[in-house]
Amino acid sequence: MLELAVLVVTIGLADSLNPSTVGPALVIATGEGAVPRLIATFPFPTPTDDQRADVAAAAKAIEDLRRGWLNPGRVRTETPR
Repeated sequence: MLELAVLVVTIGLADSLNPSTVGPALVIATGEGAVPRLIATFPFPTPTDDQRADVAAAAKAIEDLRRGWLNPGRVRTETPR
């Protein structure tokens, strides 16, 4: 929690060096329709089939590593032949 407070204060201090960014940021963040406008600014990309397969393979590898970490007795120490 202390690290988060330090981070917020540091960002505030850095932003105070250039106060011309504070006003527009507050208007954008709190104005009418701010959330839909910000979401529309950064749309989610549509992945290709190859990208989906890559993400699925990476997720499976991470899940296998996680299960191995949580269940160390069940990990095979020999390589299959």
